[in-house]
Amino acid sequence: MSRPRVRLVVTADDFGYCPRRDEGIVEAFLAGAVTSVSLLVNGAATESAAELARRHSIPTGLHANLSEGRPVGPARRGASSLLGPEGFFLGKMGFREAVAAGDVDLPQVREELEAQLSCFRELMGRAPTHVDGHQHVHVLPGRQEHLYVPLLERLGMGREIRSPRTWAPASPPISKSTGPWHCPLPGRKKPTRLTSV
Repeated sequence: MSRPRVRLVVTADDFGYCPRRDEGIVEAFLAGAVTSVSLLVNGAATESAAELARRHSIPTGLHANLSEGRPVGPARRGASSLLGPEGFFLGKMGFREAVAAGDVDLPQVREELEAQLSCFRELMGRAPTHVDGHQHVHVLPGRQEHLYVPLLERLGMGREIRSPRTWAPASPPISKSTGPWHCPLPGRKKPTRLTSV
């Protein structure tokens, strides 16, 4: 009896974060190590990343971002429960704490996700192949049912939500100050290193 075929999908997140990261992601795709990418529509290199994805026919999804950088939706024009006083998202832990405290206005989240989806369609000329969340905000307890599932269903993508796995290297990584992932989003005071794969 033959076993069912299994297709391994390896998605590189943060496409559009910065040119150096994007170059590495494209190189990994061309080498066959990565099978798809997730595009940050509010990244420093979003437009060039979208062009790279089109040029190399890379399957591209939306990397919905509610935790870092500036919003692309209505929140960018005024006060929002998603933003700190300087007009940036609250950060990974700040967003999680605001969600846990009930301080995040769900209609504002929905508006931002819709705006990011619209921006993705403008950049790519089509719907995303998948949707996942920057810094795993799509799997916060109780959030996916209210936020991501309706968006996925509207896209005809079902109710599948990516389950993130974080890689822990056996040896210390390259120094945070010199690593190839060391690229700030526009307006960030200091760069951060993301460990999601």
